[in-house]
Amino acid sequence: MKFNLLDPENKWLPVVSIDGTSLTVSVLEAFGDNIKDLDLTRPEFATGMKRFLIGLLQAVHPAAGKDQWTKVFENGLIF
Repeated sequence: MKFNLLDPENKWLPVVSIDGTSLTVSVLEAFGDNIKDLDLTRPEFATGMKRFLIGLLQAVHPAAGKDQWTKVFENGLIF
């Protein structure tokens, strides 16, 4: 069995949507506007996953500097 953490077809990441619904989404979907937070039961798992997602974001969408990151934070990502 082949498993790719980044494959949009593999929905494995538990999250809470803006309306409070618990969902399981792909990593790409985790960066969507409708996601409020991760839905992991242990704080150390949530911290580790957030670090993974931040690292992935920085690797895939590198910013030239603080001003560009501020723009992404305020306006969201454009894929």
